[in-house]
Amino acid sequence: MGNKGWHYQRGTISGQGDFGSLDIISDKQLQRFELSFDFNVSPGGNSGVKYFVTLDLSQYSTWAGIPVLDDSLHPDAKAGRDGNRTMASVYDLIKG
Repeated sequence: MGNKGWHYQRGTISGQGDFGSLDIISDKQLQRFELSFDFNVSPGGNSGVKYFVTLDLSQYSTWAGIPVLDDSLHPDAKAGRDGNRTMASVYDLIKG
């Protein structure tokens, strides 16, 4: 697939690439924030938003995440418990 990476056009950010290659990372530590976004997901697609990420090489990485995926076609939506891996849940914690 050519032209991989993030693209901005007319108020829309879109990306193409392999899993893990399209992270947008802030080096600022935020105390309070509100995030809202509109999205389109490909049939069978699986993506998401991770936040509160910490990475200490002497310990495990920690994070919270919101899945953005096709609940009807991606198998991860059926995994977990009680829908806690479906669209807009808090991954493995709270049903969406």
